Amino acid sequence: MRAVNIFLTHPSPIFLITFIGSTVAYRCSIPPTYLTFTEMLCIPTTMFIWVLQEYLIHRYLLHELENWYHNEHHKLPYYHVSIDGLGIVAPASLVSSAIFATLLSNHIAATVAATYMASGLFYIWIHYLCHTRVRPGPILRHFKNHHIIHHMKGGRYSVTFPFFV
Repeated sequence: MRAVNIFLTHPSPIFLITFIGSTVAYRCSIPPTYLTFTEMLCIPTTMFIWVLQEYLIHRYLLHELENWYHNEHHKLPYYHVSIDGLGIVAPASLVSSAIFATLLSNHIAATVAATYMASGLFYIWIHYLCHTRVRPGPILRHFKNHHIIHHMKGGRYSVTFPFFV
């Protein structure tokens, strides 16, 4: 419970929770008021795209560029509070939502944006937990073990999601 309390004192999770809540409320207010078949397909697709882009950005951008701020994360002791800052989360959320709103109809854009932000929140939560001394259950243990390998072997392994090596 202490980990949850610490997590929720940081601005990025609060921003994402607020963003997701307001996007879901907006989605519920526009027709059709039910999830369409297309939206139901968009949810897992968006989640997969989020995981893929997280891996690609982390692998090919954050670990390939010399002197990138991310290198500092790997130099810190493993157990430290590791939550992406609002300076990264807010612009990424707003830009991606603007792209969705430009390319998709309102109801689909809202569903995709909420799913994308929820995927980001899940990533931040898992990454944060991986860097705490929280004793994980079997599912989190799998993520945490994978993340420890990421820190030991570098960018070749995905940060959190063990789908990519």
